[in-house]
Amino acid sequence: MPPSKLILEFRQRLKRDLLETKRANKDREKQRALLLRRKKEIVATQQKWIDTHSHLLREYRRVSLPKKYEPKDLKLVVCKEQWQNDLWRLVKLNEWSMPPNEYIGRRKRILVFDGDYLLGLIGLASCIWGLKARDSWIGWDVVQKTKKLNYIVDAYILGAVPPYNGDYRGSKLLAYITASDEIRNLWKREYGFSPAAIVTTTLFGHSAVLNRVRHEDRKLWRNLGYTRGLGTMHFSLRTIALARELVKKKNIDVPDRLSDAPNWKIRLMRIAIEAAGLKANDYLTHGYRRGVYMMESAINTRDYLLGNSKQMRYYHYGIDDLVESWKKYNLK
Repeated sequence: MPPSKLILEFRQRLKRDLLETKRANKDREKQRALLLRRKKEIVATQQKWIDTHSHLLREYRRVSLPKKYEPKDLKLVVCKEQWQNDLWRLVKLNEWSMPPNEYIGRRKRILVFDGDYLLGLIGLASCIWGLKARDSWIGWDVVQKTKKLNYIVDAYILGAVPPYNGDYRGSKLLAYITASDEIRNLWKREYGFSPAAIVTTTLFGHSAVLNRVRHEDRKLWRNLGYTRGLGTMHFSLRTIALARELVKKKNIDVPDRLSDAPNWKIRLMRIAIEAAGLKANDYLTHGYRRGVYMMESAINTRDYLLGNSKQMRYYHYGIDDLVESWKKYNLK
């Protein structure tokens, strides 16, 4: 495609995506519908793979649960074998509202099983650099942040699958489990250090799942505020493909997703939009402000991240005790 025609189509696609996004702004149902359309675009490109692997859902997904059912044998399974990674991918494509997107760098995919059945997913990954609500709460400067950022882990996936989600509150159970020594030690075994905190963002701001998650009279998740409502989730696959083509035509080197940090796509879109002669933030700002929540692993998490404490004084919560708290507050 000639460069002039490519830029014209790219600009038209950007404006179309942004218009759709603005029409859905401040309306959860419209936002959800838009994101599901974006997800369907991606799913359609992988339908053959989904059909080939759908037997995994039939094998590991429970059909129904009795009322006030209590999980009997919770197991954390880190995805290592091919079938485990396939099951993770299949669940993401079938059950999540957000268009599927994987972090890179340090990353752990954890399947949470209730006996032989899949209860949900916990995805942990290297923390992103820019998150204003998190940084404001910690209060660190750029030197402190550079030294300690690795000690914060992102929970980029945290949710239960049917029938454990919804009224059963299985996602809230996973929010409890994330505070466990087992999760912290899992990260330490792989990377040699324990996280000082785990941060997650919720799709539509305030989270009914993370609020009122209590153990030993302590709230496990702290609401830090909201994101700026900036990103790439509102762009269609065609728009992103045109961005790739444009930077290639312009001989601009943009590190790809396999070799660089989690926000590779936002850098791609920013560079492409500016190469098309537009202001990047005008099109990257979708206005869907996500809620920012933090789970502190230690009594002195903030002091440690600021460099005021040399060692963390961890809370020590076992999965069994956390499950008991979940039962206390959720199985009534």
